[in-house]
Amino acid sequence: MRTRFRSAFWVCLAGSLLFHASLLSHLPILTSLPEPEMPVLMAELKRIEPAPPPAVQTKQRAPAPRPAARPTVTPRAAPAPRPVLEPAAALAPPPTREDTAEVPDPSPSAEAADPSSPAAAVPVAETPAETPVEPPPVAAAPPEPAAPSVAEPQLPEAGTMTYLLYFGQDKFSIGRSVWTWSIDRSSYRLTSFSETTGLLGFFRPYQYAYVSEGQVDAQGLRPELFLVRRGRAGERQASARFDWDKRELTFGPVSAPHTIALQPGTYDFLSLIYQLARTQLVPGRMRFTITTGTKVNSYTLEVGAEEALELPIGTVRAIPVKQVRIPGEESMELWFSTAQRLLPVRIRFLDREGNMSVEQLANGIAANGR
Repeated sequence: MRTRFRSAFWVCLAGSLLFHASLLSHLPILTSLPEPEMPVLMAELKRIEPAPPPAVQTKQRAPAPRPAARPTVTPRAAPAPRPVLEPAAALAPPPTREDTAEVPDPSPSAEAADPSSPAAAVPVAETPAETPVEPPPVAAAPPEPAAPSVAEPQLPEAGTMTYLLYFGQDKFSIGRSVWTWSIDRSSYRLTSFSETTGLLGFFRPYQYAYVSEGQVDAQGLRPELFLVRRGRAGERQASARFDWDKRELTFGPVSAPHTIALQPGTYDFLSLIYQLARTQLVPGRMRFTITTGTKVNSYTLEVGAEEALELPIGTVRAIPVKQVRIPGEESMELWFSTAQRLLPVRIRFLDREGNMSVEQLANGIAANGR
């Protein structure tokens, strides 16, 4: 058994030696072979170069634009249209090429009307310009306040009005006011004097006094001087001087006035009220520049519809004129009686929050003159 095993071992060993000898004999051939096929590798590198894609895109864009290619299938090469199915505009025979060359029609509308023309078959960029389109309506800008129109004066030449003064919504009686006016054809003078009365006047006396003077022209009152006195004894003083030649307005405390440009249509507090009495009061808005002696502002006044009022002098019909309120600022409201020649029979002063602070109601009218 051992003899057979050893014989098989030596046979296998001999076979292995022969196989390795044969393999080593071919080794010089393997080492002397050339490099792998390099041309194949170079061809693969060319396929992934970025240059070919732009060349392909250029070739794709080379064909003519799509709108230019469509006329080849236009109705010009089609048979005669069927009269039953086609619109009336298509019944006319298409023009020949000779006619088109000899008589060109530059009108865009004529080309669009012909269904056989390329413009009728293919929309072009100029189509919106060829068909006029109505522009959308423009929203109207809000109207500016109209300039006041001066009417034939209804006020008497001179007179006096007395008022009762009330405080707050509960109308607590606090005093009285006396107004006078004198207006002729060339000049005017207006005064207003208010004071606290009763217990309030005893414990807290206070006075307000205004004087306005100026000229009268075709536009109405033209103020020149406005004086203000207020306080326990009228010790606080201010003024406004209107220099229409130099177009300057000097106003402020008497001890420290300052000057600004004088705008046309500027009034003081008193002259504005009597100017409104000489104005055609129709519903709408008007704009004025007003000085109180200590400040100057432009205000918009809104004229309302005539209404009935219950006053100490009785029931009257009056036209309201209210200042369009500016948040955070004081304002006023006036009513002009149509039966009393547009005299101011009710005046309200509103505080910065829009609440009524003081109201004065007419309780007496004494007029003379016209």
